[in-house]
Amino acid sequence: MTKRTDLLKLHAIADMALQTELAKLAAIASEEKEPRQALETLSTEQARLFEQSRDTLGLTRPNAMENWIGWAQKERQKISETLLEIQTRKEHQIARSRRAFGKRTALEKIMNKSDPRR
Repeated sequence: MTKRTDLLKLHAIADMALQTELAKLAAIASEEKEPRQALETLSTEQARLFEQSRDTLGLTRPNAMENWIGWAQKERQKISETLLEIQTRKEHQIARSRRAFGKRTALEKIMNKSDPRR
């Protein structure tokens, strides 16, 4: 086998590794959608319930709102912890993807330097 053939094989392997890492990154990124939507829903519900809880004088019913706000805060905390875990995994995966990209790019540069047509 020639050096060029070996480099082509290594490039193909590096490209597959990059595609694998990018697929993993996309999967992790898609995990963020549900918790983010849940946070948005909680905020929307809180505003809606606050408006519904007003009586005819414009006063709120404190017990109902306090109970709901307490529950919502606990839910927000759980969701925030989930998002933090997802974002941590995402940052690690971004680093792995960058390394894979760097390896592929380095092989491309080596291939271009060793190309006799240049």
